[in-house]
Amino acid sequence: MMVYEWFENIEFANKWMLPFLGLLPVFVWLRYRMMPALKSSFAVTTAKSFRVRTAQNFWIFFPFIFRLLAIGCVIVALARPQTRNQQRQTTGEGIDIVLCMDVSGSMNYPDMTPSRMEVAKQVAEETYVDPESPTAEAKSAAARPKQKQKAKAPPQQD
Repeated sequence: MMVYEWFENIEFANKWMLPFLGLLPVFVWLRYRMMPALKSSFAVTTAKSFRVRTAQNFWIFFPFIFRLLAIGCVIVALARPQTRNQQRQTTGEGIDIVLCMDVSGSMNYPDMTPSRMEVAKQVAEETYVDPESPTAEAKSAAARPKQKQKAKAPPQQD
């Protein structure tokens, strides 16, 4: 579905070039119509070796196919495909707030408990987070630092 939406937004600056793509099937028809005239002929005593299908017989058509693809790409390029710039304007209510905090090493300086960073987080949360919002509790729980539990060593027996 995404590819279809992308192609919906394509426009061609030179649409008059696109009908030339119709010449590609004509080239294919001419090639196969003229194929007997393109083959060289010579007298042989037996045609048994010519009936064997080899990889060379298969690959002999690839230059023509690639030539057709190249011509098709040149025609499309000359048509100058362009994407439309669609902008949607939506209206809504709310205020955009950007909060910038210092996260340098000095914010973890132990001159107060909790650290300066934790105090700044608490003040920001109290000031800007709506406590009635359903996601406020989840966000504040995720923002709180997790307490590290010290592992107790097993008692040693002497």
